Amino acid sequence: NSSGSSNAEVAEYLAECAIEIPGTTHVYAAVLGLLNYEAKHVVERTLECVAARLQHELGAGDEVAIKMSLRLLAALVPTNVRRKQHSP
Repeated sequence: NSSGSSNAEVAEYLAECAIEIPGTTHVYAAVLGLLNYEAKHVVERTLECVAARLQHELGAGDEVAIKMSLRLLAALVPTNVRRKQHSP
């Protein structure tokens, strides 16, 4: 599905930009907050990318990257962007 793959690419790009360009973290958090109403699937995929990056960073002990990922996650709180809760 080309739409699914383009959504994944957009999500990965959003996650990368939001984390790699720290001065714009709040802007990307706002964008994700707005997308959360119309394109939840893109936001969910972006959060999956951020979570995967954070897991990798924690394993690698990359303190700067960990801080940047956590900064994005913290900026998402006021925008009401949350990961979907999966039932056990």
